[in-house]
Amino acid sequence: MVSIIETITKLLILITMLVGGISPIKPNISSTTTTYVENIQPTVMTTMTTPVVLSIETGSSYCNSTNILVAVRNDGTEASGPVSVSVFSHTDASEYCYISNIKPGEVSYCVVSRNRLVDIGYYRMIARGRNSTSSGMIFCATPGYGMPIPSSIIKTPSHLTLDPGSSYCNLTNIVVGVRNEGGISLGPIAIAVISPTQNVFVGCTISDIPPGGLNTCSLPRGQILTGAGYYKVVVSSSTSNSTGVLYCSV
Repeated sequence: MVSIIETITKLLILITMLVGGISPIKPNISSTTTTYVENIQPTVMTTMTTPVVLSIETGSSYCNSTNILVAVRNDGTEASGPVSVSVFSHTDASEYCYISNIKPGEVSYCVVSRNRLVDIGYYRMIARGRNSTSSGMIFCATPGYGMPIPSSIIKTPSHLTLDPGSSYCNLTNIVVGVRNEGGISLGPIAIAVISPTQNVFVGCTISDIPPGGLNTCSLPRGQILTGAGYYKVVVSSSTSNSTGVLYCSV
């Protein structure tokens, strides 16, 4: 009897809920939403500097019967030095010279003897810096001869500089004074004077300069070093290099 009454009571409650009299009890369920915020850093634009890029300027490199002058340009944004320059023949005979430093955007020169580079033909030039290498070709139309320049690089301070007080120019000759400001004797030393109007040069050699000493080299003006103007002078040994300008008023 009791179970019949409970059943009827439950049916009445259910009917009442269905017609909207009593709202069903909803469970108290709380939901938690986790939001992930990504820490995005702004993109930083950095200026990339161009590394040191050496290039041999074949148009500014010259050859005569005694020497080969190699022009090397620094196309980078940093100074490069020391730079070793090698010139090879097709028989793998070679001569070397040395450039102490090349500033960004500038051209420096190095002179090698043709004592072993005697053949007529093409020669391969290679310039090597700390982080850059360049190569190029030059054609020598005359046979070579000259005083050899030592190929070993001596790890002792040795600095050649042009001496303006002992360098001068007259109608027949250009005299170049070279001073050794290093701590060891230097020699042989190759000197090249480049014509301001022609892609040619005249060279001479100083056998030796003691530490702190001064020596000169005379070059005939002849048919090449003619006319007034600024003449570029390049001095090279196996361990040092220097460039300068000499003005001839006649």
